Amino acid sequence: MLSVRGIEPHKGMLDSFGGFVDGAETLEQGLERELREELGLEPDQYEPPTFLCSAVGQYPFGGETLTVLSSLFYTRLKPGVVPVPADDVAAIETLDIATLDLSRLHDDDVRAGMRALRSALKHSA
Repeated sequence: MLSVRGIEPHKGMLDSFGGFVDGAETLEQGLERELREELGLEPDQYEPPTFLCSAVGQYPFGGETLTVLSSLFYTRLKPGVVPVPADDVAAIETLDIATLDLSRLHDDDVRAGMRALRSALKHSA
């Protein structure tokens, strides 16, 4: 599952779910908050997130492009859980990771995460 960005930058492109860590949050707390804000999910509705990789991305903001360090994780939803797009997520797309066109993703950090996920799933099969 990937999000369709509902706001600029890169409105309409595919993205991972997530955002910036707030204040004194840990990565885990930020991840939990973002999944709640963007998908309405509580931690008991998904498996414990697994770290995939870190990657550098470029994020246009306030007239300049900021270099950001992203930490990418994946999880699996528990049976019967239906996420609902909210916040800056316009829609949710469920795609086959093996055939996903990486050029549809909005930045290099997300592309790195999808390549890492492909590798992780390939090695777990």
